[in-house]
Amino acid sequence: MNTDTRKKLEEYILSEREKHYRIAWSHVKNKEDALDIIQDSIYKALSYKGDVNAEHIETWFCSVLINTARDYLRKNAKLTVLEESQLAQQIEKNSVTPMDSNFEERDMLNSALEKLSDGEREIIILRYFENMELGEVAEITTKNLSTVKSTLYRSLRKLRAILQ
Repeated sequence: MNTDTRKKLEEYILSEREKHYRIAWSHVKNKEDALDIIQDSIYKALSYKGDVNAEHIETWFCSVLINTARDYLRKNAKLTVLEESQLAQQIEKNSVTPMDSNFEERDMLNSALEKLSDGEREIIILRYFENMELGEVAEITTKNLSTVKSTLYRSLRKLRAILQ
């Protein structure tokens, strides 16, 4: 990676850290694991020896981030059952309380999203939660644009059915 591209990458990483956190957290639902994934992704990106087109830094890094999250999930595949006290701590960390008027809606949406496959959930999150264009989603997920579109619309139909 040349010096200009590396500098653009560093600027991008710093300017979009919240976005990267949301993407990582959407995969693991845990602050510490999400931060570990981001750290690993940054390390991988900065130590990459190949060429990266400076115009595609954002989609390239998001691909690195998502692939790192997938690898993390594969390595740490386990079922986590939250005790009531742990759930209370999780709610406090996210500063959301059951009295919050949007809590129930967000909880329902998160539950519905969990019922989709990883690929379906990922496309919805990138498109609607991260406001990415379908072309960017296709590039990040390394899928054909028409596949992303059909998966998105099928996933939205499933999501509507689950929520009703």
